[in-house]
Amino acid sequence: MPYQLVKELAPDCLLLQNEAGEKFIFDKVPFVVPPRDSLRKEMQREIREIVEEEKPIKISGLIKYLNLEKHQDGFYLVRANSRQLSLKTVTPGNIEEACQALLQVLKIIQIYHRDGMALGGISVGLIKEGGKNSYYLQDPLVFNYLWKSLGPEYQIERPPEVIEGNRWSQESDIFSWGVVAYNLLTGVEAYSAATQEDKTAKILRGSVISLNDFKPEISAGLNKLIISCLNKNPLKRPKVENLILELTRLMEDQMVTVSELEAKKLQERAGINLKKFQFQETIWLWFRKYGKITGISIGIIIIVAWFFLGSKPEPTITAATTPTQVLNYYFEGVQKVDVLLVEEAIHKTKNNLSQMVSNIHVINTTNKAADPRSVANQIKIVLEDLRMEKLSEKREEVKFRVDYRIKISASRVVEYLERSDEYILGPVKGVWRITDIKILQQKNWKEQIESEQ
Repeated sequence: MPYQLVKELAPDCLLLQNEAGEKFIFDKVPFVVPPRDSLRKEMQREIREIVEEEKPIKISGLIKYLNLEKHQDGFYLVRANSRQLSLKTVTPGNIEEACQALLQVLKIIQIYHRDGMALGGISVGLIKEGGKNSYYLQDPLVFNYLWKSLGPEYQIERPPEVIEGNRWSQESDIFSWGVVAYNLLTGVEAYSAATQEDKTAKILRGSVISLNDFKPEISAGLNKLIISCLNKNPLKRPKVENLILELTRLMEDQMVTVSELEAKKLQERAGINLKKFQFQETIWLWFRKYGKITGISIGIIIIVAWFFLGSKPEPTITAATTPTQVLNYYFEGVQKVDVLLVEEAIHKTKNNLSQMVSNIHVINTTNKAADPRSVANQIKIVLEDLRMEKLSEKREEVKFRVDYRIKISASRVVEYLERSDEYILGPVKGVWRITDIKILQQKNWKEQIESEQ
């Protein structure tokens, strides 16, 4: 339907009139990338369905929209011409004004919750100022349908339970309100991070510093109220009714801020708290990224120290052990992932299996340290079809041909190694050892294990 411009209320807010003479206000949608025309029709249909769902919701301060329309080169959300308001986003930092805006938003959230609706979160961009001490919330269900296509101020932080795969709930809306309140009151993001991955990790950890460490003027009562909304456990977050009562009380009693003298005292402690928090977060994020590698490295160091510095057990292989027994001990060590027994059976030998056994031992040791009760993440070795044939025997050398298959079972994959080797054993300081291994044939393959549904 064609529209004619009546008045420009602001660069992004127009008063238009249709062919029937009806006037509407058009608020420009801040799309990062404008949608294609084919997608626009689908978006219009979806928004009309949301509008129908929202019909019972009526409360002062809620800007409800009727449709999405294209006008000239821009896309606009259309609202009724009840009041010719030009809306601007609330600027973070002014504590008293932010509290007034946040209280208005809570009252709107309360009405949605009373009708059994969860908003799916709010963003800083939705909270608007229409004049001195008049605050509004742009249609949250409509904007939350569009938010992935909008700019940073309209992005919604998902609470821990939603990140973990649960549905968005009314308790999730409280978390979202707390994130927005933190930003409006301090001018800083609650979960500031270099990457989205680090931000998500912080949210799951429940890592957030007190608001008054950024803004010492914020009272302890207001700080406690906002932090309670960011609790990892949704059941421990306050209900919207309690939030309204407590925030109203703090505002009426002029207890949202502290005196200038008290703020100055808090400022000194805030600097120390910020440095401490940032240091802890840096260390935690580093271990989160590199902790497993570090754990494996430490495991290797411990094993090396154990080999060379620790007290070794009595040797299994002695001067009385025959070459055939030495070979059997070697493969027994492989199957049992017994690093010491494998190393005891060989002497400066290439093409042996000791490196594989050492690597698996380190991984198993690290996994067990991380979760002592779990056996599912332990790698197992099974020796199959072991056949040994003595080819020759001399005083200084015994030669064997050995055929075998090794099955290596991990959590999601099974690897197979099938080999035919020639083993040469010789006496080393009066004790028979494997001194050379020649690979005659080798075959490797893998099988994926389907995860259980």
